[in-house]
Amino acid sequence: MILAPEHLARLRICATIVAAKGADSPYVADCVVRAYQGRHLSDLCRDLGWTCGDGDVVTIMGGIGTLRLAYHGNRFEPVVTTRSPSVPQPRPADDAMREQREALCRRCENLVDGRCRLAGCGCAGLGRPDRRYSRCPIGSW
Repeated sequence: MILAPEHLARLRICATIVAAKGADSPYVADCVVRAYQGRHLSDLCRDLGWTCGDGDVVTIMGGIGTLRLAYHGNRFEPVVTTRSPSVPQPRPADDAMREQREALCRRCENLVDGRCRLAGCGCAGLGRPDRRYSRCPIGSW
């Protein structure tokens, strides 16, 4: 069953929106989607004065997406999907810069097993001759 505006208008949770914008406003459906997204179908049925059973599915179509409430779980399908921004990768040093830095590192007493023992955690970005904006912990490059 798809909830019609007259059903949505009966819900107290969105009464102020209905009073200000009217029951046909898309904001009413969005309010109901947000309010019932994490709740059980029985909560909506109780608030509407309905009796719902095992096989019942109620669909609320809002501007932000469609919410399907079922007895065994809800499903929200957003209208707009967002992707998190990709993590920026460190800029590599050009070959000449990298080779010059590596030559300085090979002569350094702090280079142990191919790693700078003073650079600390790799998250800090210190002591990485292959990265353009890295720097030597003792100031050699």
